[in-house]
Amino acid sequence: GHEAYINLTSNTYIPPTGPGMWVPTPPGFGKPFHNSWGANRSFLKGIVTKAEALPPPTYSEIPSSEFYKAANHVYQISKKLTRDDSTIAKFWADLPVNYNVPAHAANIVTQLVQLKKLSLPEAAVLYCKHGIAGNESLVVCFSTKYKYIVLRPVTYIRTVLGKPNWNSFIPTPPFPEYSSAHAVVSAAFAVVLEEQFGKKFSFTDHTYKDLYGSRTYNSFEHYAEEAAVSRVYGGIHYTFAATEGLRQGKIVGKEVNRLKFKK
Repeated sequence: GHEAYINLTSNTYIPPTGPGMWVPTPPGFGKPFHNSWGANRSFLKGIVTKAEALPPPTYSEIPSSEFYKAANHVYQISKKLTRDDSTIAKFWADLPVNYNVPAHAANIVTQLVQLKKLSLPEAAVLYCKHGIAGNESLVVCFSTKYKYIVLRPVTYIRTVLGKPNWNSFIPTPPFPEYSSAHAVVSAAFAVVLEEQFGKKFSFTDHTYKDLYGSRTYNSFEHYAEEAAVSRVYGGIHYTFAATEGLRQGKIVGKEVNRLKFKK
């Protein structure tokens, strides 16, 4: 029934408070979105457990700690963003908003279907697997986000690093930081596409040809890694959230590839 798909955002949800915990972020200081998404029904039984995240680094405000270094890394990157870095951040943030992440990814599939002249049955199965990978990834990721409820870089940089006017280059979404949804979904998509086209397949994404130029990748893993690091360049994720998200997404993709489709 439809009740399986209503776990989006609850107005009654109040996130726990304390050191290192997520709080609403500028500029909108919005309520936490999708706090129940991790409870949505998955296509693959047990996928949340199979792709469970490792715990993030222990929260700390000590300069020698892993957490402080991770936040400072985001801050240092923001001070010297190259033109290519900022293009990557906007390209994968889909700014201005022409697409969202799953739609951009689906557009990549469409380009590949046309490039390789897939038959209708082949294309149908690929779109199906790709869609399942995206759904499972977001269930896995939001389950993780609301398990650990990690604060965003903008909060840490403003308070702990003492930069009260700092803003992320890309607007920070209104939900916890860990792990990175871009990383999880992109890695899962990449593994599904590898199964179809091969690991050493290079391709060009023309989604934003007129806006940012086309971008070429020497593998699907390369595409996933760029999508993941784009969120670090954008100032909204720590590197550890991108790295763990990629690991989770690969697990999701492998599980999707095990599905059998009748020809």
